[in-house]
Amino acid sequence: MNYTPGPWAIETSLKWCHCPIIRGANYADVAIAYSGNGGHTFEEIGAAMMANARLIAAAPELLEACEAVLYWLQAAEMELDGPLPVGYAARVQKPVVVEKLRVAITKATKAKENEL
Repeated sequence: MNYTPGPWAIETSLKWCHCPIIRGANYADVAIAYSGNGGHTFEEIGAAMMANARLIAAAPELLEACEAVLYWLQAAEMELDGPLPVGYAARVQKPVVVEKLRVAITKATKAKENEL
């Protein structure tokens, strides 16, 4: 795939831009997050921009988690069809998949203390 390698992070300390910038490896700019929902106050607009930035910045982890879920489901299907021993997907893959999902969802939805 030809996207900017992760992890992606949010940059908010730029003096020339009041919108959060999402950066990838080697400080490569990936996106600028705006508030598309309108907001009536600076606080509402700022909160919406940061929520959008978190979701964009979590994209590499969300993709990785989706790929892990797909692999897990394929392993479970292979258990039913024969080549893998029954229970492999639950014992070996499930903890990995659950952790990847937890990390990606947390990054996409939770504000960090130093972010606000």
